[in-house]
Amino acid sequence: MNKLGSEDERQIERIIQDNIASQVGLLKAINRVVKHIRQAPQLSTIFTSRISNGSSPNLYRFGFVYDTGVVGQLNSTTNLSYDFMNVQQAGSKNRNIFRLVQQFQYVALSAHGVPKRNLVTVTVSGEGDWGSPGAPVYKANAKLTLSAMAGVDLPLSFAYTSLIPSTGESDVKFQAAFTFDFSKISRAFAH
Repeated sequence: MNKLGSEDERQIERIIQDNIASQVGLLKAINRVVKHIRQAPQLSTIFTSRISNGSSPNLYRFGFVYDTGVVGQLNSTTNLSYDFMNVQQAGSKNRNIFRLVQQFQYVALSAHGVPKRNLVTVTVSGEGDWGSPGAPVYKANAKLTLSAMAGVDLPLSFAYTSLIPSTGESDVKFQAAFTFDFSKISRAFAH
């Protein structure tokens, strides 16, 4: 290095800066593409069935799910479905249920790293079930999810249900738990 002149040193600095600038530009472009994919609208169809033995009802559900980024860290998911409950007991009536669910999820705080980790997420949702025979059922949910580390979360949730069909009463619940995603935990320790 002692044999390099000042012009040679400037040339080396320019090469290094150009290399760094191209890597920074590539990372910015990758982040833009990932953001675009995460906020792009997605439409899917669902079909599930639960076939029961004996006298329990069979349940068939068909529906659509629409998910999109609204703005920034706010996402919206809409679920519209139709359920057919085939009752297998004599004298009981089959149920037809129309269901609409709307959920909003907001990432309030995230850690910038690779991969990006959501530290605090707020989710609110509402659901309406209109069926025959039976009264409509409405549900409201709020959830705060705190991330202790990659793969370890503490979800705190509050749920209200306007009508429990078996009791005829409304219900309020508060739940707290720890969740473990072992694949995320193992990736965190592998890096």
